Amino acid sequence: MKAGIIAAGWGERLGQKIPKALTPIGNKKLIDYTLDGLEKAGATSVTCIVNEAAKAVPDYVAKSRRNLKMDWIIQTTPSSMHSFLIVLERLASPGLAAPSPLGRGTGAAEGEAKYFITTVDSVCPPTVYRDFVETCQLFPEADVCLGLTTHIDDEKPLRVAMRGHEGTGLMPERVQDNPDAFEIVAMTNN
Repeated sequence: MKAGIIAAGWGERLGQKIPKALTPIGNKKLIDYTLDGLEKAGATSVTCIVNEAAKAVPDYVAKSRRNLKMDWIIQTTPSSMHSFLIVLERLASPGLAAPSPLGRGTGAAEGEAKYFITTVDSVCPPTVYRDFVETCQLFPEADVCLGLTTHIDDEKPLRVAMRGHEGTGLMPERVQDNPDAFEIVAMTNN
């Protein structure tokens, strides 16, 4: 499975003078949590974007001697969305794309690759990434599966509305109970 990481942030809100990806949390850096999770989910290669002032991130990862094939994009972008699109474009480039276990949505051509793309901001057990990939299997017709959290600590959060049980907006306790209820019907930043 091919994966991508958006790690272009500097972490200004953390009041630090190092790339956000190298922020220590416990005895690990943010990038370690992300790479551990992607490995647990089955990723074999990762395309990661960092800004031009964060060249220490590829150096740090190279010293960790991971089994992942790393593809680095070193480019300063105006926003996370720009970084996302650059990573997606690289992942979809001929020669880099490979079919993924995430399946194929109705809008995808036969054999079209799917990718796991994340930010470097998540601090969670590595099994969370694997569980997400497994949960995506419940949505074989989806072109995109989006991992969400109820914890919001962002100045410009992305908010979603989901269909809910029988179109009511009321959510089942677990995705497995009614995957159709988790269809996103609206996205907004306010």
